[in-house]
Amino acid sequence: MRAVLSVLLVATLSCSNDDGVTHNNDAGSTGNTDAGIAQCGNGVIETLEACDDGNSVDTDGCLNTCVKASCGDGLVRTDVAAGEPDYESCDDGNTVNTDACLDNCASAQCGDGVLRTDIATNEDGYEGCDDGNTTSDDGCSASCISETGDNYDNDGDCFCEVEPCLGSSNEACGNLASGDCNDESETINPAATDDPDAQGTDSNCDGIDGTLLDSIFVDLSGGDDDEDGTIPEQAVQTMARAFELAGTTNRPWILIAGNHVLGANEHNWSLSGHLAGGYDASQGFARAGGAKSRFTASDSRGLVIQTDLANANISQIEFFAADGGTNHPASTAVRVANGRMTFTDCHIESRNGQNGAGGQSAMRGQAGGDGTRGGLGCENENGCGTCNRPSAGQGGVCSCGRGPSANGGNGGAPGLAAAYGGENGGSPSGTLAGTGGDGANFRGRGA
Repeated sequence: MRAVLSVLLVATLSCSNDDGVTHNNDAGSTGNTDAGIAQCGNGVIETLEACDDGNSVDTDGCLNTCVKASCGDGLVRTDVAAGEPDYESCDDGNTVNTDACLDNCASAQCGDGVLRTDIATNEDGYEGCDDGNTTSDDGCSASCISETGDNYDNDGDCFCEVEPCLGSSNEACGNLASGDCNDESETINPAATDDPDAQGTDSNCDGIDGTLLDSIFVDLSGGDDDEDGTIPEQAVQTMARAFELAGTTNRPWILIAGNHVLGANEHNWSLSGHLAGGYDASQGFARAGGAKSRFTASDSRGLVIQTDLANANISQIEFFAADGGTNHPASTAVRVANGRMTFTDCHIESRNGQNGAGGQSAMRGQAGGDGTRGGLGCENENGCGTCNRPSAGQGGVCSCGRGPSANGGNGGAPGLAAAYGGENGGSPSGTLAGTGGDGANFRGRGA
């Protein structure tokens, strides 16, 4: 009995995976019915095989595992051309749709409408947007960079606002740089020239209207002459100190904040740099459009300026004179003693001079010359005469050319018989002329 059980057990163990019949589709079969072992790659689709193309190529429609190729299997098919069904340009082995390979095994590209999330901002290929097209000026550029972001050069001056600069509206830009303080104006960027202007524009984005590294700073009310004046926080207080520093540092501009009444020894300036006023020291030397600094003279001879510069520019400053009489009867605001200067957006105003001396009284004019002879008389008895009465003689004309007021008066017209007496003599105009003589009564003699 014990021997029979042993035989049955051995038989059972040796035949547990064998149905007693050999098939071509048995697992592990090579197709060789004699061997009885199935094998992937023998060109025969056997049990558990989705395909078997009889080769070892792993990039066609049937993998080496006898599984049909599919998007997402991590293998890029090379047996299908672009444009044909099942073509794969990539296969990263996952179904993530926001990396370099989409879930349809197409390589991600700008304009496909899918925004990649696998690239950091400072890495090549970064996309800040993807609106499904490659058109610029619609909020998302042709290279899929947001045109409204700080990393994009929107005005085409080759500067963006913050690092890293990702793109520009100007295709001619090579290397982009950051630091643009106004991405709506191509004339405002860190490389722009920035001389002080009436609008107070910071054209080169260094924080002031002007160039920080080219300027000496003066705070007329709160500065300190022990400072070096090279930054707003170290402004000096007096113009004399500013002129000294501008000369030793070769900084061409002196920027002025505040107002000042010139002392007795402050009325002579020798410019070693251009001057610009209107800055606000309490605001880090910000400059409002149209703002000015004021200097008021205490000497009526005014401020005397000279320079060795080819053309000194003085802008945004008011100069007010003192009234005449403080050392000089006239009132002068500014005098240019030597050199060439251009005053831009400045205000220069004198005050009242002293009154002038009264004029002398005029001399009395000379008497006019004799009058001419009167016309001939005629008979005119009882109003029945034969002629009109004669005209009066005209006064003599002054030969000195002093006008009618120096001429002699006209003679009085004679009377008519039985009608009226002669008229008084005429008197020329003018306050110095004499009075004409009285005319005679009827048949009398006139004066």
